[in-house]
Amino acid sequence: MKNIINEINEIISGTNYIVSIGSESDIYPSIGMNNKASHFFFDRIDSHEIILDKTLNLIQQADYLRFNSLSSALEALVYIELTANMISVCINGESLLIIKQVLDIFHKLQYKFNMFSLNSESFIYQNWRDASDIFRYILLNGGSCKNIELYCISEQNIKSQNHIINGRSNSEANYQNKVATIISENKSNPIIVSFVIPVLNNLNFTKQCIESIRNTCKKLSYQIIIIDNNSDDGTFEWLQEQLVHNKEIIVIQNETGRNFSESNNQGAKLAIGEYLVFLNNDILVFEDSIQAMIHEFEQDELVGIQGAKLLYPNNTIQHAGIVYGKIPSGRTLHYHIYLESNPYLLCVSKKREFQMLTGAFLCIRKALFEIIEGFDENFIFGHEDLDLCMKARNAGYKVLFNPSIAAYHFESITKKLKGIDHFHRNIDDPNNQDTKNDNYFKSKWKDIIIEDADDYYIADGLIQFVSDKTRLTKYILKIEKLIKDIFFILKEGSYNTASKMSMALFGVEPQFIDPQKSNLLSIDESCISISEQILNDYNIESTEIIIQNQIFQELESNQDGKLKILMTMYGWGESGGGTTLPRAISKKLVELGSNVVVFYAAANSQESKEPYYIEQRIEDGVKLIGIFNRPTIFLDPENPDREVLEPRICSIYEKILDIYQPHIVHFHSFLGLSFSLAEKTKNRNIHSFYTTHNYHLADPQLYMINHLESWGSPDFFKYSELAAKRPDLIDSFKRRFEKARELVNSQVDYTLAVSSRVKDILVDFGTEPNKIAVVNQIHESLNTLINESNLVNQIHRPIRFGYIGAVLPNKGVHLIVQAAQQIPSIHAEFRIYGFINESYKVQMINIDHTNPVSFMGNFTKEDLSRISKDIDIAILPSIWEDCAPIAIIECLAMKLPVICPNIGGFSDFITDNYNGRFFEKGSAFSLAAVINELIANPDKILEMKKNCTVPYNFQDFVEHYMKIYNMIIQNKISNYKDLELNFKK
Repeated sequence: MKNIINEINEIISGTNYIVSIGSESDIYPSIGMNNKASHFFFDRIDSHEIILDKTLNLIQQADYLRFNSLSSALEALVYIELTANMISVCINGESLLIIKQVLDIFHKLQYKFNMFSLNSESFIYQNWRDASDIFRYILLNGGSCKNIELYCISEQNIKSQNHIINGRSNSEANYQNKVATIISENKSNPIIVSFVIPVLNNLNFTKQCIESIRNTCKKLSYQIIIIDNNSDDGTFEWLQEQLVHNKEIIVIQNETGRNFSESNNQGAKLAIGEYLVFLNNDILVFEDSIQAMIHEFEQDELVGIQGAKLLYPNNTIQHAGIVYGKIPSGRTLHYHIYLESNPYLLCVSKKREFQMLTGAFLCIRKALFEIIEGFDENFIFGHEDLDLCMKARNAGYKVLFNPSIAAYHFESITKKLKGIDHFHRNIDDPNNQDTKNDNYFKSKWKDIIIEDADDYYIADGLIQFVSDKTRLTKYILKIEKLIKDIFFILKEGSYNTASKMSMALFGVEPQFIDPQKSNLLSIDESCISISEQILNDYNIESTEIIIQNQIFQELESNQDGKLKILMTMYGWGESGGGTTLPRAISKKLVELGSNVVVFYAAANSQESKEPYYIEQRIEDGVKLIGIFNRPTIFLDPENPDREVLEPRICSIYEKILDIYQPHIVHFHSFLGLSFSLAEKTKNRNIHSFYTTHNYHLADPQLYMINHLESWGSPDFFKYSELAAKRPDLIDSFKRRFEKARELVNSQVDYTLAVSSRVKDILVDFGTEPNKIAVVNQIHESLNTLINESNLVNQIHRPIRFGYIGAVLPNKGVHLIVQAAQQIPSIHAEFRIYGFINESYKVQMINIDHTNPVSFMGNFTKEDLSRISKDIDIAILPSIWEDCAPIAIIECLAMKLPVICPNIGGFSDFITDNYNGRFFEKGSAFSLAAVINELIANPDKILEMKKNCTVPYNFQDFVEHYMKIYNMIIQNKISNYKDLELNFKK
C-alpha cells in the first residue's frame, strides 16, 4: 500500500487539487498530504449531486481525478464528463472480467490514464490469455501491478489453452511468473518490434531466420515470438535451449497444429511491440530492413501496413506487390506482379501502395492490428494476408510496398506468371481449399476490391501486359497528345520547354521524335507526369484546352445581354451545406434570368486519371467546369504555398475569365482552387464577393477545432495542432495567412458573412469590419417546409427531443446521449436522425445505459416533414463555432424550437426563451438542466413552437443576391450595410 501511495503523491505533486470518487479506504487520507494539492472526497456520484453547480465545477476543473474502483468509475461515466487532465483508477480485488469491460470503455472514449493500479493479492480467472492481456494493457498505459497472483479455476482450463510460455509445464506459477517477468522487463525498456513466426519443422530455416533478425536489430529493442505447431524435427528442443539464454524469445507450444491465421493471432496476443512483423520461418531478413520499416511508419502516420521486396535464392523477384486482374485464361484473380523479374528493375524498386501484400514478411502497427481484429481465422492457409490488407485499407490506412525492406524467401519457384492458372487455382473443383478461400474472400470484398493490375502496368510503361484495351487506347492517346503539345510549343517558339518535355518522355531532343515510330513501351506515368508538370511550370497550356474546348467556345459566343455570373465552389454533386447551397443558388439564378458558370474543384474522375482533368457539362442551365485529379482530393492543409497559388488552376481560371468576361464573380470557396483567383479577378476590374461557409481563411482544416475543443481565437499559430506538427512550414503558413488577409481586404469587393459570429471571427482574423456584411442564408429545402402544420398545439408524452443532421463529433451529438442519462425515460425520449460513423455510434452506445437513445438512421429532404411531426423540439449541440447551420432554419420552418449553445451562427436565428433555448457550450449537464426545465414546463415548448417563423424564403434570398450584384455594377453601394440581409428583423 505504501508504494502505491508514494507513486500517486509523486505524480500529483504540484497539482491544484484532487477529486476522489468511490468508497473511502485507508489510502485516501494519505493522498495529498505530502504536496500542496487540496483534496476533495465524494462518497459517490449520482443524479442528485451532479446537478449541483459547485460539485460539477469542482470535478471538471480538477487536475487529478481519481476513482477508487472500476465500478465507481463506470458509474461516474454515466453522469459526468471526464474533463480532468489526469485520471487514476485503483482496483481493489475486482473481477478481471469487469476490468476488461471498463478498460475497453475507457479506451473507446479515448481517456488517458495517468496511473492504473491493481491493488489486491490475488485475482481468479479462467483464461490465462485474457488475463495476461489485461495486465499488459494496464502496464502499457502507465499503470502498475504489484504482488499479484493469478489463479486458474481448474487444471482442465489450463490444458485447454494448448500452449505454454517457456516450456511445456502446466504449472500456474510458471505461467504467471513468466508473464509478469516479460511485462515488467519490457516496461522499463519498451519493445519497438515484435516478430511473430509460426513454425512447423524446417529447423534450419528457423535458425537462419532468427539469426538474420538479430543481425539487423542489434540496436533495437525487440522480441521474437515463435509459435511451434507441434514440430517433430528437433525444433522444440532447440527452442528450449534458446529460452535459457535469450530473454527476447517467447515460445508458444501448440500440442496440435494451428492454421496461419490462428498461429499469428496467438503470437500477436503476446506481442507488446509498437510494430508487429509477421514472418515465414523461411525468410532471411536483409540488414537495415527493420530500420527502414520503422522510419517509414514514423514518417507517415497513415501507413498501416508495409510489405517487403522478397527474392528467390536465384536473385529474382518473389514479391514486389500483389495485384488483382485478369490472367491469360480470362479469370480475374490476385497474383504476384513481376514474378521472377530482375530485382534491379525500376518497376520492382518503387515505394508505392498496393491493395494487397504477401504475409510472408508483413509489417503492421500493433494498434491497427487490434483495431481490425487481426487475421480472419475463417481462412485456412490462403488469403489471410490479403484480407488483412483489405481491412487495413478499409480502415483508412495505406498498404505500402517498401523495397527498402528486403529479404530472401526460400519458397519454391512455382508462381510463374504464365502458369498462374495452375498454381492452386483449381476453381472448377468446389472442394478445393483455395477455391473456398477465394470464394470467402470475394464475398467479403467484392464491392470494394478493384481490378488494379493494369494500373501498375501503365504506370510502369509495360503496356504489353495491359488487358483492358479501352484503357490502353486512352493511354496511347495521352502520349500522342503530349507529342502534339511538343510540336505545338516548338511552333510557338519555346524550344527549351519542348526540349525538356521531349527528354522527359523519350530521352531525345524534339527534332529526333518520329510520332509514327515512338517507342511507347519506354514511357511510364512518371515520365508523363514530369512532362505535364513542365507544361504547368511554364504556364503553357495543353493543345487539348486550346483546341478542343467546346464549352469555352460557347462561353465566348454568349452575347445575349443577360447578367453573367461566375461562381466558384468545392464540388458539385457532394453533400454538405458549403456545396448544396451554392449549387441551389446557381440554378435559381438561371431560373431568374441570369447566365451562370460554376468553376469548381472536385475529387478524382471516373473518366480519366489525367492530372487536373477538366470535366465540362451543363445542368439545369448552369455551365459547369470541374477540375478533377488534383494532388489532394479535399483538404490540402500541409501545402500552404499551393493554397496561395496553384499555377495550373489559375491558368484555366484566367482562360474562363477572358473568354466569359463575367459581370460578377461570387467566390463560395477557394478550397482546392487557390487564393490567387481573387487577385486574377481584381486585375481584370471584375467585381467580386466572397461568401465563406467555414473558416478556411483562418484554418486550413476549416473548423478551428482541436479534439472537440474550439480555438480561443483565429490564431493558427497558437491553437492549431497543424502548426505544432509542421514547424518546417511556418514561413509558408505565414505567407498563406498574409495572402488570405490581402484577399478579403483588397482583392474582393466585399465578404458576405453567413452570420454575425462569422463576421466577428473574420474581424479578429484581421479583416477590415467595413469590408464584411452579414447575409443570413436560406436553403431551397425551406420551400416545402415553411408553413407546414406541425402539431403546433400539442406535444408527445413522454416529450420527444430530436437531433437532425450529420451525426459527427464536432456537432456534439454525444452531449445528447450524456444528457439523456440524467433524464428518466418516463419523462423524455431522444431520437437521432442522420448518417452516423459506426465507431462514433459505438462510443455513444457504450455510455447510453439509463435512457437509451434511438438512432433513426439517414434521411432525405423528403423525410423532413415526417420527422418534424415525430419530435417536439430539436437539439443542435454543436461544439465548434458552427457558421450558420442550415438545420437550424429548417427546424424553425417546421415549427420546431431549437436547444443549442450560444456560439457560431445560432444567435442570429434563436432568441433565448422565444423560439429556442441556449445552454452552455460542451456541457451535457447544462443541456440536461434545460431539458429538465422544459419537461417541468411543457407549455413553454408550445409557446416557442408558435414563435418559430422564417421571415423570408429561398427566392427572396437569391433575389437579394441579384439586387446587390446589380448595385455594385452600377456603383450604388455606399457601405457594407447596404448589402445585409438579417434573419432577425
